[in-house]
Amino acid sequence: MSKFIQFLFFAFFVANKFEKSFANSVTCEKIADINWSHIGTQKACHIGQNSVIESPGYTVQWDKDDTITAFNLAGNKNIFYLPDKVSENFTKLLTYGAHDCGVKVIRKSNFAGMSMVKALFLYNNRIEKVPSDAFEDMKALIWVYLCKKI
Repeated sequence: MSKFIQFLFFAFFVANKFEKSFANSVTCEKIADINWSHIGTQKACHIGQNSVIESPGYTVQWDKDDTITAFNLAGNKNIFYLPDKVSENFTKLLTYGAHDCGVKVIRKSNFAGMSMVKALFLYNNRIEKVPSDAFEDMKALIWVYLCKKI
């Protein structure tokens, strides 16, 4: 096999691996302060309104950032599942906002490692049931807003 063909195979393999690593991820559209009722102003990762999470297993593609204390998906009707492993990127999260989305299912993996989160906003979604262990890692959790518009 010629060196050129070997190179093409290698380039295709690397490109395919790279594409797959980002295929099921969303990213912060902006980092900006957000003012949550009852909590105050926090530096937040805002997932954009054009982001889509249509199946379980998505992650957030972002470098680790200990200065971000809020994660915000709010108002995006294209979010049907919550991303996993968010705490790996944002280790100091205090607030998680995914209200007014299209969330159908929540899983324990959505909140894994979020031991510092105090407030979780999940209202106005289409969540039908909550697993009994969903919030197990959330040792500091004080507020959970899960109500639904009728």
